[in-house]
Amino acid sequence: MEIRATLVRVISRLARPALRWRLTAKGVRLGTGVRFVGFPTISAVRDASIRIGSRSTFVSSSSVAMLGASTACIVRARRAGASVIIGDDCGFTGIVIGCCTAITIGDRVLTGSNVTIVDNDFHPIHSIPRHDKPAPSSSPGDAVVIEDDVFLGMGATVLKGVRVGRGSVIAARSVVTRSIPPFSIAAGNPARVIGQVRQE
Repeated sequence: MEIRATLVRVISRLARPALRWRLTAKGVRLGTGVRFVGFPTISAVRDASIRIGSRSTFVSSSSVAMLGASTACIVRARRAGASVIIGDDCGFTGIVIGCCTAITIGDRVLTGSNVTIVDNDFHPIHSIPRHDKPAPSSSPGDAVVIEDDVFLGMGATVLKGVRVGRGSVIAARSVVTRSIPPFSIAAGNPARVIGQVRQE
């Protein structure tokens, strides 16, 4: 396993310039020192935007991730005008970000493996049958904001219209359906505040 992880790291390092060129050619703005381990899927439709801050890391390989990655990192801006902004010094493993309006992630945000952040339901709630129906329309109120220094635990899901306050911790497998105040510990489905982060 260690040999495979080393091989993934070496191949990722060698492929990094080509990957950066490909993403830049697609209109993705990358800061300096962004690191990809394995191969992510990052895409934006015409007139949408993705901006990734400096020194952020995306791990898309189970060989490297301590808790595995059920998917490569996926970042998609799916509608014209959609905006994904990721700050500096962030770390993600097998993350899925699906954006139709706006998803903003601050600096030094870390996630456990297999976190999902979305700002749309991506399927109709009330239209039966749902097959072949378009995704619901979006509004500015659907935007998601993850403030600086947040930690999202393994398998957590953040849904539309949510702001996770600075320094907060979201427990593993939690589903965040409403905003969380700064420096809070939240857990459950739906997530609720169960404690406070000590500010040392």
